[in-house]
Amino acid sequence: MKSETAQGSYIGDIAKLLGISQRSIRYYEELGLIKPLRTEGGFRMYAEAQVERLRTVLLLKELGMTLEEIQSLIKLWHEGTPAEVTPKMRETLCARLNQFEMMIEKYRLGIEQLNQVLKLLNLCGSCGHQAEETACTTCITEHNEKMPDLLKTLL
Repeated sequence: MKSETAQGSYIGDIAKLLGISQRSIRYYEELGLIKPLRTEGGFRMYAEAQVERLRTVLLLKELGMTLEEIQSLIKLWHEGTPAEVTPKMRETLCARLNQFEMMIEKYRLGIEQLNQVLKLLNLCGSCGHQAEETACTTCITEHNEKMPDLLKTLL
């Protein structure tokens, strides 16, 4: 980063580094997700800890968490002693982890179905039949394949 100082880095450099807009960074500040330092001239300076927090915010967003949920987690962590907040934090993160695992399973099943359909479409491309349900069913049966549910809805 070319504009790095002993205090930190400027907003433009952080925006480029993380691939987000300066406006997004300011918005995260408004929400209390980050707290930059200020120079004597009023410019925002981001210490490495704030950059890491921004990376975490962006990761959680990519994983499907809303900014409000992220804000709630950060606020929760600062509401009391670790002994008080750890059970709440664990419960919240476990619930989110369960949601992620359910999403992964849905994606896995979807990928499996798409792969089955693509395999059958490769067969269909070489059979020479008209695209109709009876012809497709015949080809699939001839190749000992099971008609994927996804393909059934298309026929």
